[in-house]
Amino acid sequence: MIIASLPNGFRFTWTGDTARIDLPPIESDDARTYEPVLSQRDAERIADVIQAHDAKRQRAGAVQPLRFVRLARDTRYSRATLAKFRARLSVAFVERGHDVSIDEKTTMSGSGSVVGAGV
Repeated sequence: MIIASLPNGFRFTWTGDTARIDLPPIESDDARTYEPVLSQRDAERIADVIQAHDAKRQRAGAVQPLRFVRLARDTRYSRATLAKFRARLSVAFVERGHDVSIDEKTTMSGSGSVVGAGV
C-alpha cells in the first residue's frame, strides 16, 4: 500500500493494470454522519501520485500500463459526491495523458468509524 504524498485519508494499491483508490472513511457519532469532502485538489494529487507510480512501474519493466481505476468506498457516500469526484478524477487523469476507466467498489472499510470512540 502506498500512502506517501496522498491527500489525508486516501490510500491506494495496485494490481496488474488497475489502481484501487480507497476513499477516506465516513465518520459517525450518535446523531450525524460526516461525509469527507472529495475536492478537485484531492483528485489532482491522486492523479499525480498514481501517474508517478505508473511511470516507475513502466521503467521497472511492468507489462501492463494503467488502464483501470477502482474507487473503493463506504456504502454511505452519496451518489452526488461520488459522481462529482469521479468526474474530477477523470479530468485529472486525462490532463495527465491517461485514458482510464473509473468504476466503483463498495467496501466496508471505514463503515464502523465512530467520532470520539475510545479504543
